[in-house]
Amino acid sequence: MTFSKKSISTNLSKEEVLGKIETLTKPLSPKNTFNFNTKERHQFEGRFDDFSFTLFPLFDYGLNQLLRPKIVGQIETEGFHTMVKLEFYIPKNIMYVMLLLVGLAIFIFTKTTIDIDKMMIFSAITMSVFYFGYLYKVNKSIQIIESELN
Repeated sequence: MTFSKKSISTNLSKEEVLGKIETLTKPLSPKNTFNFNTKERHQFEGRFDDFSFTLFPLFDYGLNQLLRPKIVGQIETEGFHTMVKLEFYIPKNIMYVMLLLVGLAIFIFTKTTIDIDKMMIFSAITMSVFYFGYLYKVNKSIQIIESELN
């Protein structure tokens, strides 16, 4: 599921843009590993295919796929500028967690005498934490890529 899209315009050539993004990126790690970005330059891990790429942020210090936006990018020339088109995707496991929370809320509500207002507040707070945490990582990814290209 696409979370957001962003286009970045630069005066650099396609090759220069690709090179700058590659310097920020290390090869994609195996699944279910911890990725700690100590003091290295790499801000992302990912893979490249011609002038397209898939990145995952490393600055979140979390499990491999947990709350990390999947960034799919395409580098294109438009007139005298190069456009970097980014799409941010929500990981599937976050969607499963959301469904689990809704199912848990329904189960608890039907099996206990908990007030539905409390259950709605709990669900809204939990989903807000996921949303704002994810939004922070999307915005920080954009900021890192933009600063490298300017």
